[in-house]
Amino acid sequence: ITLGYAIPWGFWWLLFLRILWGGCFSLLRIEGYIAALRYSDRESLSRYMAWHETIKGQIYGIITIISGVLADLISPRAVPVLLAALTAACLLFFKGGRANLMGVDGAAVDTAPRAGRGKVSNPRLLIILGLAILVSATFATMLATLRGRAIVDYILPGAGIAVGAATFAALFQVAGQIVSLSGPVVGYICDKIGRRKAFTIVFCIQIFIILTLALLKLWYIMLAMFIVQLFSGSASQILRTSIAGEYARGNEQAVFMNRIATFQDMGSATGPFLGYALYAGTGNFQLIALIMIPCLLMSVFALRKIGKAT
Repeated sequence: ITLGYAIPWGFWWLLFLRILWGGCFSLLRIEGYIAALRYSDRESLSRYMAWHETIKGQIYGIITIISGVLADLISPRAVPVLLAALTAACLLFFKGGRANLMGVDGAAVDTAPRAGRGKVSNPRLLIILGLAILVSATFATMLATLRGRAIVDYILPGAGIAVGAATFAALFQVAGQIVSLSGPVVGYICDKIGRRKAFTIVFCIQIFIILTLALLKLWYIMLAMFIVQLFSGSASQILRTSIAGEYARGNEQAVFMNRIATFQDMGSATGPFLGYALYAGTGNFQLIALIMIPCLLMSVFALRKIGKAT
């Protein structure tokens, strides 16, 4: 309580606005998932989800750049105004395009499982998968943040804090754009070899990357592995949402896909904080990397159980 009173009221106001904006973003994301379910089938769902994530990633990158320019040239207060205007425009766009998603008569979209889609007999499996995704996303962001910070230190040894932070932000943004462009390729591979098989392969790649990042010290190898880590993270994100949409119950598909994405957002938000806290307390990056491996194995276990239950 004392800490709450010590924090300026402006912080709580900004936190409230951020939560409100996150709720609007969640509504927009559900609309995107409904569109993917409406215009895809079992064989093409991963591809639709990949294009959805790719377009979202490119728009996010453009908005990030515009926000930085506005903050530097005008005022940091111009950024939330831009976000509010974009959110309102998106909500109006989806409201106007709702007839295309719902039909001329306004009937609800039939997102029930099509032929070949199953139902999860035990919803606890989806809960296990969601928790595994939350934890693995947290540690994945921790690894990306800590190793990205280390890459900057290797490239610019002894650089100032501001220069290093700006360089890291630019590096992270460029890597994110590359990941977004790779989305359609990932979706195509998932549809060809199967989502669960591709999911298992991606997790094996992530485990290899974790062990490699924990051992290597050369910055250019670290940079390459860092980009591959983000690429595999993008693949797992597409797989998680498409699998949740495939095996959720009937009209709850889009809602389940949004829940999985919410777990990912929570993990990505808490990752940097926990990463720096653990690293400051232990000073052992290898220990943090190895903790993530059981989280990945738990996700594989949940997916295999879901596959047997459907």
